Amino acid sequence: MNKGIVKAVKGISGLIAVCLLLILGCNPSGASYEQEASVSIPPGMGSFSLCIEGQNGRTIMPEVIPDFAVYELAFTGTMAVTIDRSAADLSAPVFLLTGNYHLLVTAYIDEGKTQPAAWGG
Repeated sequence: MNKGIVKAVKGISGLIAVCLLLILGCNPSGASYEQEASVSIPPGMGSFSLCIEGQNGRTIMPEVIPDFAVYELAFTGTMAVTIDRSAADLSAPVFLLTGNYHLLVTAYIDEGKTQPAAWGG
């Protein structure tokens, strides 16, 4: 085969592979990211909800997610906010001023937040 044709085929194959990864890599669970109708967001605010539903193909979470006593959500950026949640209310919305934030989540084994077991941001 002609070297030019081989390069063209390799380039097109690579482009197709990247496009497939982008398409298949988005929303692997098929879950809807739309806000529930029952949540009313105040003007000038945004809403954030954290949901941990178990292991999927793109995670470093263990297969069995332990029952953590407290999840600490620390937001920094436009405003600094730290919120504690339990597993029961983890996905409840957090309202923040519209802006850019960095989120650090720390999961504790104990309610006194002295034994961090997992964290990430």
